[in-house]
Amino acid sequence: MDLKLTGKVALVSGASRGIGRAIAEGLAAEGARLVEAVLPMMREHQSEIYEMARRSIPAGRLGTPKEIADAAAWLVSPRAGWVNGVSLVVDGGQSKGIR
Repeated sequence: MDLKLTGKVALVSGASRGIGRAIAEGLAAEGARLVEAVLPMMREHQSEIYEMARRSIPAGRLGTPKEIADAAAWLVSPRAGWVNGVSLVVDGGQSKGIR
């Protein structure tokens, strides 16, 4: 099947396993460059959970919507043309601090 996806970017949620991975592999075979979906951010009004999360981030704060949007915009831009099939973690180092 020729979906004419060469030069297109596909946003796929759950592309690392299961049906999401199968969909991502199929789109890649049709020429699409893959970006795993951007996950929602925590909101400050979730005070108890927010503070616990904030303390676990080496940067000492949660990211702003603009910071997350900038990373997503870069991922779908031509400047990230060689980035394919990976997850870009934009979390202020939080995932590195959780052991």
